This record gives sequence, structure tokens and C-alpha cells, in this order.
Amino acid sequence: MILINEAIEAIHRHRGDALIVGTMTPNRYWEQVSEKLELDLPIFGAMGKASSVGLGLAMAQPDRKVLVLDGDGGLLMNLGSLVTIAGQGPENLVHFAFVDGVYATTGGQPIPGAGTFDLESIARGAGFPRKL
Repeated sequence: MILINEAIEAIHRHRGDALIVGTMTPNRYWEQVSEKLELDLPIFGAMGKASSVGLGLAMAQPDRKVLVLDGDGGLLMNLGSLVTIAGQGPENLVHFAFVDGVYATTGGQPIPGAGTFDLESIARGAGFPRKL
């Protein structure tokens, strides 16, 4: 299993000039490695909305890569965004979902259904063409 910090470091190495929309736990790790703060848009206080904000940015700036760093708990709060993203089909948007099974930011409470669902299958069912 890849740890969150290892995944964040790999994304950082390949970021280029992509916009980063980070939320909750993934953003805490991202803040430790990012060197292009002017291209970072941390989403705090709006848990579950990183995917929607990322889609808006990808549509507004189709020539720029947009990377969404989402948590499993946040994504579960806005699963409908997966259908909207798939319907728009932005080729410049990459959505990463980090699965840790807890709401770490609010004290480590388990997320509903932790360990029983598969976000990749849910995304494919919503119309995402493939896992990246």
C-alpha cells in the first residue's frame, strides 16, 4: 500500500505547472512539499468540494493541467461530482482520492462504510473512463 506522503511526493515530482486543488488530509501533506504556492488552491471549510472546484478550474483553463487531491471522506460527501466530471470529460483534470478510512481533520472518526466500498468502482460507474 502506498502511503499518503509517498503519493504526494510522487505527484510533486511530476506536477510541472499544474494547478493543485487540495483538501483536508492530502492538503496537509501537499503543503509540506509544494514550492509553487501561487498555483495551489487549498480548500478548507468546504469539505467535499475539491472535485467541484477542480472541475470549474479545468473548464475555465482547458490548456492547464488541474490536479485534485481529495480525501475519501470528502469525496463521499459529494459523490455526485463524479457524474458531473465524467459528463464534462475534461482531459486536463486528474482526480486523486486518498483513502485512509477516517475523518482525520476532525479527530479520526471512521467514515461511513470504511473498508466496504471501492471508490475506483464508484468512479467507473459514474462514467470515469479509467484509473490513472
